[in-house]
Amino acid sequence: MKAKKHFTGLSDAQVIESRRIYGENILTPPKKEPLWKLFLEKFEDPIIRILLIAAFLSLGIAIVN
Repeated sequence: MKAKKHFTGLSDAQVIESRRIYGENILTPPKKEPLWKLFLEKFEDPIIRILLIAAFLSLGIAIVN
């Protein structure tokens, strides 16, 4: 029967050296989209554009009459 191998992690010195070379294991948070950009993205939908055109046409006709 084979003996189980006991794996150990890095020593303190190895951890310090690894952090010095590669940096800390920290993820950078993703950049947040500005609110105005999120708002304008809603108008990329073709149905929304059609509804806006219809609303402005209706408003224009109402003002003329």
